[in-house]
Amino acid sequence: MEAFAAISFAGNVVQFVQIGMQVVRQSTEILQSASGVTVAVNNLLDTVQSLRRLSHELTSISPPDPSKPETFEEQELRTIAAGCRDAADRLLSTLTKLRGRSSNSKWNAVTRAARTMLKKKEIDEMSATLDEFRMQISFCILNILK
Repeated sequence: MEAFAAISFAGNVVQFVQIGMQVVRQSTEILQSASGVTVAVNNLLDTVQSLRRLSHELTSISPPDPSKPETFEEQELRTIAAGCRDAADRLLSTLTKLRGRSSNSKWNAVTRAARTMLKKKEIDEMSATLDEFRMQISFCILNILK
């Protein structure tokens, strides 16, 4: 029984060291970045902001001929684009909170790295939702163009 406890303890130590190394790696990346976040978070911020802008434009485009009612596909596109914009807003809010204060101290970098790691699952889920909206918008536009 003691052998299992020792193996379990060793596994916990290895996991603790791995997490510590990830925090140190991300903290270093955050300290070296001008944006105050990791490269991955910064790239995701750019992508989400772009998708949010495009979905906002899709919801605010007026029909070419106001005398004709919108087709079902056009109404559906507006609905999907509005959902995409809302999902992008939620993700942008979460990602913006990861930036933290503008201070570039080591401690702030460590806390931002830890927050990024703790929010990873939530960010991945919101990114997947946003990707589904993107695919729906693409499909809807293709359907309108046919």
